[in-house]
Amino acid sequence: MNMFNRTLFSIIIMSLLLTTACNHFDDDLYIISKSDSLAKIEHTNKDGISLVPPKFKYAPYTFIIDSAGNFYFYCMPEERPQSFFDGDEPEYLGLQPNRVFSVPNGFEQKFFERNVLYQKSSRGTKGIMIASYKDSINSKFLKDLIEFTKVKENKMGIQVRLALPEEREVLRFKLAGLYYDPKF
Repeated sequence: MNMFNRTLFSIIIMSLLLTTACNHFDDDLYIISKSDSLAKIEHTNKDGISLVPPKFKYAPYTFIIDSAGNFYFYCMPEERPQSFFDGDEPEYLGLQPNRVFSVPNGFEQKFFERNVLYQKSSRGTKGIMIASYKDSINSKFLKDLIEFTKVKENKMGIQVRLALPEEREVLRFKLAGLYYDPKF
């Protein structure tokens, strides 16, 4: 009976993995932790060594999604060097509330086209970061954006991560209309 339970348990686990590993989206729902787990599985070799490409904290163009699903946007005053990796990037950039802009609901695509797509870049590829307050993101715009960046001719790269403490703090001050003095 013990062997039967193990076999049944293994079959159930495998079927769950197969049904959830097919897509990062369930309708318009994107789950950051699920995507990160799938990337880790995809980039682990036969010896169990994980060769996941490094994730960056910052990108030239960043969209923040708050807990209510509202979009905000900021871009770097100048593009950051590509040499920053996980441990090398600073914790605080000195982001200011006046550099964070609210994106009107329903106009995310138009905003993206005008402020990212049609902007010239000194690099070949434009880096886009999606920073979310929640692990689960329910957004058609995000789904469309990820599909858009898969087209090689668009020359864009995208990463999705949880919002950093500085982004949360700056956005809180902006929405409250308070003066913000960055931590350095």
